[in-house]
Amino acid sequence: MRRAIDLIASAKRRGYPVQNSYAGLDYMRKWPGPVPIACGGGWFFVRITSDGGMEICGLEGDTTPRGIRAQDGIMQGLKKLGVTGCATCWCAARLEF
Repeated sequence: MRRAIDLIASAKRRGYPVQNSYAGLDYMRKWPGPVPIACGGGWFFVRITSDGGMEICGLEGDTTPRGIRAQDGIMQGLKKLGVTGCATCWCAARLEF
């Protein structure tokens, strides 16, 4: 994996149209080690569960406090969720936000 990321970064330096940032490529190069990133979960996106609960993302490692309900208001829920960092999500799309 690291070799592949190095090759992509090298191609980017040579002018090939690689859309990932250098910071994003560096982050992905560290996979699978836990490396915290500033996460957009809880302020840029949320997950609404099938029973009306509100979560930061719903992925393993989600630190959402229990009992936040979408029906009580999205803005109210966002205030309760707060902004967090995450060391368990390896989603490149979220990383590049």
